[in-house]
Amino acid sequence: MGDLEKEMISEAFDDAARCVELLASSGRLPDDDLLRLYACYKQATCGECRGQRPGLFSLSARRKFDAWKSLGEMTELEAKRRYVEILTELQPNWMSGGDAETAGQPRGLGIAVSTPVRAEEDGATVGDDASPLDLVKAGRCDLLSQRKTFDCESADGDGLRLLHWAADRGHVDIVRLLLTRGATVDCRDAEGQTPLHYAASCGHTEVARVLLEAGADPKVTDTDGVTPAEGAEGEVRSLLDQAGKT
Repeated sequence: MGDLEKEMISEAFDDAARCVELLASSGRLPDDDLLRLYACYKQATCGECRGQRPGLFSLSARRKFDAWKSLGEMTELEAKRRYVEILTELQPNWMSGGDAETAGQPRGLGIAVSTPVRAEEDGATVGDDASPLDLVKAGRCDLLSQRKTFDCESADGDGLRLLHWAADRGHVDIVRLLLTRGATVDCRDAEGQTPLHYAASCGHTEVARVLLEAGADPKVTDTDGVTPAEGAEGEVRSLLDQAGKT
């Protein structure tokens, strides 16, 4: 494979990662497809999946680990190529920009980390009557901040609170807002995982930094005894390792 082809694949991958964030913010990508994209993204940016498989009760982390692990020794370029192929399969016209423009604005969900445009700038995905959870998922910090009161500690059926969702999606501004509104920084989901666990496993370094500054415990363990750092890679892993030494 020539250098030009490698460069073209890498450029297409970067464009696809941005588009996935745009599409994810409006909920147009089902969870199973997001999981496939997540696996390829991690393989392309971090290499082969290594480390210990999360325990039985860490269902979300376990699914992500298994999806990534299933790619085996797939090369970086092949993972990038596959990522683009999956997006093209799901949204054939994504390269034209048509789907991305109508999809809402970027969200992470542990799949991509580039954020070219904030979700708050788009008013099409949710309205003033949306629930706080819907606003968090869509990244609408502007609408959420206009609510004089809302329950920061409300949880969904899996025990995920608003701060878990904001950390998972990489919405730094919403994380800050929730913390100023009194959200518990080390709140737990049904598997004992804190927002820091979510930020770490999704690679959201800035979110992890904000949580740590707010007093999040980098040594906290979930029900399987796993710390946030043990589910992280790269820059966010280094950040958490350093925080754990203090």
